[in-house]
Amino acid sequence: MSHIFISYSRKNSECVYRVIEEMKQNDFPRWVDVEGIPMSSEWLEKIEQAIKAARVFMLFWSAEAKDSKHVQHELRIAKELSIQNKIKVLVVMLDKIETPLDYIQRYDMMTDCSPTAVKNLVNALPKEWKQFSMSKTLAEQSHTEVDDEFASVQFDDNEYCKAYIVGKKGQRLPKQPENLVVALQFFKPTNHDMLTPIIKSLPSENSWILHITGPIDGDQYRLNDYNRTQWESCRDFIVKCVRAVGNPDITVVHLFTLTPNALLGGVTMPFYRFWHLKLYNFVPPKYEFVMDVPRS
Repeated sequence: MSHIFISYSRKNSECVYRVIEEMKQNDFPRWVDVEGIPMSSEWLEKIEQAIKAARVFMLFWSAEAKDSKHVQHELRIAKELSIQNKIKVLVVMLDKIETPLDYIQRYDMMTDCSPTAVKNLVNALPKEWKQFSMSKTLAEQSHTEVDDEFASVQFDDNEYCKAYIVGKKGQRLPKQPENLVVALQFFKPTNHDMLTPIIKSLPSENSWILHITGPIDGDQYRLNDYNRTQWESCRDFIVKCVRAVGNPDITVVHLFTLTPNALLGGVTMPFYRFWHLKLYNFVPPKYEFVMDVPRS
Protein backbone atom coordinates (compact mmCIF):
# COMPACT_ATOMS: atom_id res chain seq x y z
CA MET A 1 0.00 0.00 0.00
CA SER A 2 1.20 3.49 -0.74
CA HIS A 3 2.60 5.45 2.17
CA ILE A 4 2.20 8.76 4.00
CA PHE A 5 5.07 11.09 3.14
CA ILE A 6 6.21 13.07 6.19
CA SER A 7 7.51 16.58 5.46
CA TYR A 8 9.00 18.58 8.34
CA SER A 9 11.83 20.77 9.56
CA ARG A 10 14.46 18.97 11.61
CA LYS A 11 14.13 21.73 14.17
CA ASN A 12 10.70 20.23 14.92
CA SER A 13 11.94 16.64 14.89
CA GLU A 14 11.29 15.91 18.59
CA CYS A 15 7.54 16.39 18.13
CA VAL A 16 7.42 14.87 14.64
CA TYR A 17 9.22 11.69 15.71
CA ARG A 18 6.68 11.21 18.52
CA VAL A 19 3.92 11.30 15.90
CA ILE A 20 5.84 8.95 13.61
CA GLU A 21 6.27 6.40 16.40
CA GLU A 22 2.56 6.56 17.26
CA MET A 23 1.70 6.10 13.56
CA LYS A 24 3.98 3.05 13.45
CA GLN A 25 2.20 1.51 16.43
CA ASN A 26 -1.13 2.03 14.67
CA ASP A 27 -0.14 0.54 11.27
CA PHE A 28 0.10 3.78 9.29
CA PRO A 29 2.74 3.38 6.53
CA ARG A 30 5.26 6.23 6.63
CA TRP A 31 8.05 7.54 4.44
CA VAL A 32 10.35 9.92 6.29
CA ASP A 33 13.91 11.11 5.74
CA VAL A 34 15.60 10.84 9.13
CA GLU A 35 19.18 10.85 7.90
CA GLY A 36 19.47 14.53 7.08
CA ILE A 37 21.17 13.91 3.75
CA PRO A 38 22.21 17.09 1.87
CA MET A 39 20.23 18.37 -1.08
CA SER A 40 21.64 16.92 -4.33
CA SER A 41 20.35 15.63 -7.66
CA GLU A 42 20.18 12.11 -6.20
CA TRP A 43 18.34 13.33 -3.12
CA LEU A 44 15.90 15.38 -5.20
CA GLU A 45 15.08 12.36 -7.34
CA LYS A 46 14.57 10.15 -4.29
CA ILE A 47 12.26 12.69 -2.65
CA GLU A 48 10.24 13.22 -5.83
CA GLN A 49 9.76 9.48 -6.28
CA ALA A 50 8.66 9.06 -2.66
CA ILE A 51 6.12 11.88 -2.89
CA LYS A 52 4.71 10.62 -6.20
CA ALA A 53 4.31 7.13 -4.70
CA ALA A 54 2.52 8.49 -1.60
CA ARG A 55 -1.21 8.59 -1.03
CA VAL A 56 -0.87 11.40 1.53
CA PHE A 57 1.53 14.33 1.96
CA MET A 58 1.60 15.10 5.68
CA LEU A 59 3.22 18.48 6.31
CA PHE A 60 4.23 19.62 9.80
CA TRP A 61 4.01 23.37 9.31
CA SER A 62 5.92 25.84 11.44
CA ALA A 63 8.10 28.92 11.09
CA GLU A 64 11.09 26.61 10.82
CA ALA A 65 9.41 24.53 8.11
CA LYS A 66 8.53 27.69 6.19
CA ASP A 67 12.24 28.67 6.18
CA SER A 68 13.45 25.18 5.18
CA LYS A 69 14.59 24.73 1.57
CA HIS A 70 13.98 20.98 1.92
CA VAL A 71 10.37 21.46 3.02
CA GLN A 72 9.67 24.10 0.36
CA HIS A 73 10.95 21.76 -2.35
CA GLU A 74 8.76 18.90 -1.10
CA LEU A 75 5.78 21.24 -0.83
CA ARG A 76 6.13 22.41 -4.45
CA ILE A 77 5.94 18.82 -5.67
CA ALA A 78 2.96 18.04 -3.41
CA LYS A 79 1.08 21.16 -4.54
CA GLU A 80 1.34 20.12 -8.18
CA LEU A 81 0.18 16.56 -7.43
CA SER A 82 -2.63 17.87 -5.24
CA ILE A 83 -3.94 20.08 -8.05
CA GLN A 84 -4.01 16.97 -10.25
CA ASN A 85 -5.88 15.04 -7.49
CA LYS A 86 -3.01 12.54 -7.30
CA ILE A 87 -2.27 13.05 -3.61
CA LYS A 88 -4.07 14.13 -0.45
CA VAL A 89 -2.47 16.85 1.66
CA LEU A 90 -2.78 17.16 5.43
CA VAL A 91 -1.14 20.12 7.18
CA VAL A 92 -0.40 19.75 10.89
CA MET A 93 -0.12 23.25 12.30
CA LEU A 94 2.69 23.55 14.87
CA ASP A 95 2.78 27.38 14.79
CA LYS A 96 0.20 30.09 14.34
CA ILE A 97 1.38 31.23 10.91
CA GLU A 98 -0.23 31.51 7.50
CA THR A 99 -0.93 28.10 5.98
CA PRO A 100 0.80 27.21 2.69
CA LEU A 101 -2.45 25.97 1.10
CA ASP A 102 -5.91 27.35 1.78
CA TYR A 103 -7.94 24.50 0.31
CA ILE A 104 -6.49 21.53 2.19
CA GLN A 105 -7.23 19.74 5.44
CA ARG A 106 -5.55 21.15 8.56
CA TYR A 107 -5.02 19.80 12.06
CA ASP A 108 -4.20 22.05 15.02
CA MET A 109 -1.27 21.02 17.22
CA MET A 110 -0.19 24.55 18.09
CA THR A 111 -0.75 24.27 21.84
CA ASP A 112 1.47 21.29 22.67
CA CYS A 113 2.97 18.00 21.50
CA SER A 114 2.11 15.96 24.57
CA PRO A 115 1.49 12.20 24.37
CA THR A 116 -2.25 12.93 24.51
CA ALA A 117 -2.03 15.44 21.66
CA VAL A 118 0.00 12.99 19.58
CA LYS A 119 -2.51 10.18 20.17
CA ASN A 120 -5.40 12.48 19.29
CA LEU A 121 -3.75 13.40 16.00
CA VAL A 122 -3.09 9.78 15.00
CA ASN A 123 -6.58 8.71 16.09
CA ALA A 124 -8.01 11.41 13.82
CA LEU A 125 -6.28 10.02 10.72
CA PRO A 126 -8.64 8.14 8.36
CA LYS A 127 -8.59 4.39 8.94
CA GLU A 128 -8.27 3.75 5.21
CA TRP A 129 -4.77 5.25 5.35
CA LYS A 130 -3.57 2.29 7.43
CA GLN A 131 -1.54 -0.56 5.98
CA PHE A 132 -2.43 -4.22 6.19
CA SER A 133 -0.63 -5.98 9.06
CA MET A 134 0.58 -9.56 8.63
CA SER A 135 1.25 -9.81 12.38
CA LYS A 136 -2.34 -9.06 13.46
CA THR A 137 -5.57 -10.98 13.03
CA LEU A 138 -8.21 -9.46 10.80
CA ALA A 139 -10.32 -8.66 13.85
CA GLU A 140 -7.42 -6.70 15.38
CA GLN A 141 -7.29 -4.38 12.38
CA SER A 142 -9.72 -1.83 11.01
CA HIS A 143 -12.20 -4.15 9.32
CA THR A 144 -15.67 -4.63 7.91
CA GLU A 145 -17.65 -7.66 9.04
CA VAL A 146 -18.77 -9.87 6.17
CA ASP A 147 -20.71 -12.30 8.34
CA ASP A 148 -20.40 -13.87 11.79
CA GLU A 149 -17.06 -15.52 10.90
CA PHE A 150 -15.44 -13.44 8.16
CA ALA A 151 -13.98 -9.94 8.04
CA SER A 152 -12.59 -7.73 5.28
CA VAL A 153 -9.49 -5.54 5.72
CA GLN A 154 -8.17 -3.16 3.07
CA PHE A 155 -4.90 -4.42 1.63
CA ASP A 156 -3.94 -1.95 -1.11
CA ASP A 157 -5.34 0.56 -3.58
CA ASN A 158 -4.49 2.72 -6.55
CA GLU A 159 -6.25 5.46 -8.50
CA TYR A 160 -8.94 3.08 -9.81
CA CYS A 161 -9.01 -0.09 -7.68
CA LYS A 162 -9.16 -1.26 -4.08
CA ALA A 163 -7.98 -4.62 -2.74
CA TYR A 164 -9.16 -6.31 0.45
CA ILE A 165 -8.08 -9.42 2.34
CA VAL A 166 -11.09 -11.45 3.48
CA GLY A 167 -10.83 -14.32 5.91
CA LYS A 168 -11.88 -15.59 9.32
CA LYS A 169 -11.77 -12.85 11.92
CA GLY A 170 -9.46 -14.53 14.39
CA GLN A 171 -6.81 -15.58 11.85
CA ARG A 172 -3.67 -13.95 10.47
CA LEU A 173 -2.92 -14.04 6.76
CA PRO A 174 -0.09 -16.53 6.19
CA LYS A 175 2.84 -15.34 4.09
CA GLN A 176 2.21 -18.16 1.62
CA PRO A 177 -1.45 -19.23 1.59
CA GLU A 178 -2.08 -22.54 -0.11
CA ASN A 179 -5.44 -21.46 -1.50
CA LEU A 180 -5.99 -17.85 -2.60
CA VAL A 181 -9.38 -16.93 -3.98
CA VAL A 182 -9.11 -13.85 -6.22
CA ALA A 183 -12.51 -12.18 -6.43
CA LEU A 184 -12.57 -9.55 -9.17
CA GLN A 185 -15.59 -7.26 -8.95
CA PHE A 186 -15.74 -5.00 -12.01
CA PHE A 187 -19.45 -5.39 -12.87
CA LYS A 188 -22.73 -4.85 -11.02
CA PRO A 189 -23.87 -2.13 -8.58
CA THR A 190 -21.49 -1.22 -5.77
CA ASN A 191 -23.90 -2.68 -3.20
CA HIS A 192 -23.91 -6.09 -4.92
CA ASP A 193 -22.83 -8.84 -2.50
CA MET A 194 -20.17 -10.87 -4.28
CA LEU A 195 -18.57 -12.26 -1.14
CA THR A 196 -21.39 -14.33 0.37
CA PRO A 197 -21.67 -16.71 -2.64
CA ILE A 198 -17.88 -17.00 -2.68
CA ILE A 199 -17.69 -17.87 1.01
CA LYS A 200 -20.28 -20.60 0.39
CA SER A 201 -18.11 -21.91 -2.49
CA LEU A 202 -14.63 -21.79 -0.90
CA PRO A 203 -12.40 -24.60 -2.18
CA SER A 204 -11.13 -25.36 1.34
CA GLU A 205 -11.48 -24.19 4.94
CA ASN A 206 -8.00 -22.67 4.74
CA SER A 207 -8.82 -20.43 1.78
CA TRP A 208 -8.12 -16.71 1.85
CA ILE A 209 -9.91 -14.20 -0.37
CA LEU A 210 -8.25 -11.32 -2.21
CA HIS A 211 -11.25 -9.16 -3.11
CA ILE A 212 -10.47 -6.50 -5.72
CA THR A 213 -13.02 -3.91 -6.80
CA GLY A 214 -12.72 -1.79 -9.91
CA PRO A 215 -13.50 1.79 -10.95
CA ILE A 216 -16.83 3.23 -9.84
CA ASP A 217 -19.13 4.99 -12.31
CA GLY A 218 -22.13 6.36 -10.45
CA ASP A 219 -23.40 3.43 -8.38
CA GLN A 220 -21.80 0.78 -10.61
CA TYR A 221 -18.44 -0.91 -10.90
CA ARG A 222 -17.57 -0.23 -14.51
CA LEU A 223 -14.44 0.12 -16.67
CA ASN A 224 -14.35 2.92 -19.23
CA ASP A 225 -14.06 1.19 -22.62
CA TYR A 226 -12.23 4.20 -24.05
CA ASN A 227 -9.71 4.70 -21.24
CA ARG A 228 -6.68 2.57 -22.05
CA THR A 229 -4.74 3.86 -19.04
CA GLN A 230 -7.53 2.75 -16.70
CA TRP A 231 -7.62 -0.79 -18.11
CA GLU A 232 -3.85 -1.19 -17.95
CA SER A 233 -3.68 0.26 -14.44
CA CYS A 234 -6.37 -2.15 -13.20
CA ARG A 235 -4.67 -5.14 -14.84
CA ASP A 236 -1.28 -4.26 -13.39
CA PHE A 237 -2.78 -3.63 -9.94
CA ILE A 238 -4.49 -7.04 -9.87
CA VAL A 239 -1.31 -8.85 -10.94
CA LYS A 240 0.75 -6.94 -8.34
CA CYS A 241 -1.66 -7.81 -5.51
CA VAL A 242 -1.80 -11.52 -6.38
CA ARG A 243 1.99 -11.70 -6.48
CA ALA A 244 2.23 -9.82 -3.18
CA VAL A 245 0.00 -12.35 -1.40
CA GLY A 246 0.62 -15.65 -3.19
CA ASN A 247 3.62 -17.82 -3.95
CA PRO A 248 3.79 -19.54 -7.38
CA ASP A 249 5.39 -22.67 -5.89
CA ILE A 250 2.75 -23.14 -3.19
CA THR A 251 -0.38 -21.11 -3.86
CA VAL A 252 -3.33 -22.29 -5.96
CA VAL A 253 -5.08 -19.21 -7.33
CA HIS A 254 -8.86 -19.63 -7.60
CA LEU A 255 -10.39 -16.97 -9.87
CA PHE A 256 -13.96 -15.91 -9.09
CA THR A 257 -14.85 -13.07 -11.42
CA LEU A 258 -17.40 -10.41 -12.24
CA THR A 259 -15.22 -8.78 -14.88
CA PRO A 260 -14.94 -8.26 -18.65
CA ASN A 261 -13.32 -11.20 -20.45
CA ALA A 262 -10.72 -8.86 -21.95
CA LEU A 263 -9.53 -7.84 -18.48
CA LEU A 264 -9.61 -11.43 -17.22
CA GLY A 265 -7.44 -12.51 -20.14
CA GLY A 266 -4.94 -9.77 -19.45
CA VAL A 267 -4.82 -10.71 -15.77
CA THR A 268 -4.36 -14.45 -16.25
CA MET A 269 -1.65 -14.34 -18.92
CA PRO A 270 1.21 -13.44 -16.49
CA PHE A 271 0.33 -16.46 -14.32
CA TYR A 272 0.23 -19.19 -16.95
CA ARG A 273 2.93 -21.88 -16.79
CA PHE A 274 4.40 -20.99 -13.39
CA TRP A 275 1.20 -20.68 -11.32
CA HIS A 276 -1.63 -23.13 -10.68
CA LEU A 277 -4.92 -21.47 -11.68
CA LYS A 278 -8.50 -22.61 -11.23
CA LEU A 279 -11.45 -20.71 -12.72
CA TYR A 280 -15.02 -20.56 -11.41
CA ASN A 281 -18.30 -19.24 -12.84
CA PHE A 282 -21.31 -18.06 -10.87
CA VAL A 283 -24.24 -20.44 -11.18
CA PRO A 284 -26.82 -19.16 -8.65
CA PRO A 285 -26.69 -19.47 -5.74
CA LYS A 286 -22.97 -20.32 -5.74
CA TYR A 287 -19.81 -20.52 -7.83
CA GLU A 288 -18.93 -23.70 -9.67
CA PHE A 289 -15.52 -24.89 -10.83
CA VAL A 290 -15.05 -24.77 -14.63
CA MET A 291 -11.32 -24.98 -15.51
CA ASP A 292 -7.99 -26.17 -14.09
CA VAL A 293 -4.73 -24.74 -15.45
CA PRO A 294 -1.88 -26.52 -13.64
CA ARG A 295 1.73 -25.41 -13.43
CA SER A 296 3.57 -26.72 -16.49
